[in-house]
Amino acid sequence: EEIFRQVEEMVVNSRGGERWLSNPKPTWNENGELLSVDYSSFDRSLRKAQRKYRHKVLVTRAFMLGFGHVPRKNLFGNDKEILNPLWTKKMTNFATDLKRHMQEHHPGAILVFDLFDEPLEKYVPMMQEVVKILREINPEWKFTFACCDFFPELLDTINFWNLPMNGNRTSRVVIEQIRQAGGELSVYNPPEYAYNTALTNPRGAYIWLWRHNVRYVYQWVVNCWRERGERGSDAYRSASWIAPGEKGPLNTLRMEATRDGIEDYEYLSLLRREGDRLRATRPELSARAEDLLEQAHKLAWRTANDERNVVITQNPELFDQFHRQAGALLDEMSRH
Repeated sequence: EEIFRQVEEMVVNSRGGERWLSNPKPTWNENGELLSVDYSSFDRSLRKAQRKYRHKVLVTRAFMLGFGHVPRKNLFGNDKEILNPLWTKKMTNFATDLKRHMQEHHPGAILVFDLFDEPLEKYVPMMQEVVKILREINPEWKFTFACCDFFPELLDTINFWNLPMNGNRTSRVVIEQIRQAGGELSVYNPPEYAYNTALTNPRGAYIWLWRHNVRYVYQWVVNCWRERGERGSDAYRSASWIAPGEKGPLNTLRMEATRDGIEDYEYLSLLRREGDRLRATRPELSARAEDLLEQAHKLAWRTANDERNVVITQNPELFDQFHRQAGALLDEMSRH
């Protein structure tokens, strides 16, 4: 119920025009000198993300370059001006002030800057150059982008790789390259989420994520219904979690399967932790935990040669069986 309440509030807020995290609002003179920055909306949204939703990693689009595969109008000018001298001066002056503001008002906050939504490969050098400039101002800043494909030339540029979960984008080779470079892998829109596919798919996706130590998921939309005048397109509800109702958003079976999958992920993490804790003192409980972890491995996997990167069992009874047994065993382990 709490998950449903939070998602409903997010949807209501998005309809009301609230952007989260909101961008700061800088102003410059005609020479690109920074005159002022209004951080009020940005600060409110950041505090809300930390205190209400307890986000550890905060994604902002202050340096967003484009969306829909191509550059667009941005905080520092239009798409044709990106990286020209005046645009670069405005971005640099703002970035310097943002660094100061974060140090003074939000020390310890982890910002990740979203650079682009599914760019064409020809815009990779643009992203590299922008990050190079920004890291001269703050080497600790981290960057991400929503990518249709894996671009190995960005391994030194991107910290959080946000890739589609299916296809060759999450092959063993790609995952190994990202982690060897010190990057974190996240995925978006787990596959076969559409309303006309089995509910085992969104649920099993989270076991797959646990197996691959993927700790972040990006859902590009939670509510998009063109029939009700919504902007955007998600005709088969490949990402939408909820449905419109007369009195507000309604949960769906897909969202319930997502909630169950998140709980499975938590159970698996707890089984691993508790199994390690009790290995010496209660080896029989630790062994039972290992058996359940092995059972979960049979619910979501990949083929031997990555012909298919995501394979999920279609027997819902096996998921329920695992969930019940894991919950009972965790209760027992907590008493020792």
